[in-house]
Amino acid sequence: MLFTGRDSSVPGVAFVAAACTSLDVSVIKNEFSGMTAQIAAHELGHSISAAHDSLTEGVCNDADQYIMTDRTAIGVQPGNEGKPWKFSNCSISKFKSYLASKNCTRPEYTSNVDVLPAPIVGQRAGEVLSKDDQCRLALNYPRSSYYAGSAEEQARLCSAMWCFSPLGEYIITLVRPLAYTSCGTNMICLQGFCVPVQQVTTPVSITTTTPTTTKPTI
Repeated sequence: MLFTGRDSSVPGVAFVAAACTSLDVSVIKNEFSGMTAQIAAHELGHSISAAHDSLTEGVCNDADQYIMTDRTAIGVQPGNEGKPWKFSNCSISKFKSYLASKNCTRPEYTSNVDVLPAPIVGQRAGEVLSKDDQCRLALNYPRSSYYAGSAEEQARLCSAMWCFSPLGEYIITLVRPLAYTSCGTNMICLQGFCVPVQQVTTPVSITTTTPTTTKPTI
């Protein structure tokens, strides 16, 4: 998985059903915001055989805004809260079917791979970068800052937050906040929701594994 800072209208590209093959590669545009992880998850989903939800013959729908939607909108529609951080049942079904036919992720082939350490509490992205810092980084504009807006807009902070835009002094734009961004006293953003800090357990270490030819899909 290659991450690039190239400013392109295409957020990511990957081959469909390429995991465990020589085409198990993807390119991700670094949005310098919480969107980067979701783009990476989307392209990984393609590698493990998932198509866009709109291509499931009506079983799943892009409008639900799960990870495999073909729409990259930052704003989350009412009723879809939390869904951009999850795969749809259609995607999960494809993953199970595809991986059952492969062996590169089985224990006998992954016993010697490196293990990623769990993020250190207090040093996770949303804890290190303030909302103002996240706005400046995502928009590449040193004068940008977080715009709190109305109480209703603040309530949706963990799905998308407003930042002052470089396009004009009074223009604001949406940015996807990073995980663990503060959303209140002893409250943090996690998977699109504002939750109490004490409810969040330390993430588990994740094993890294990477080991039908189709055209790349975005």
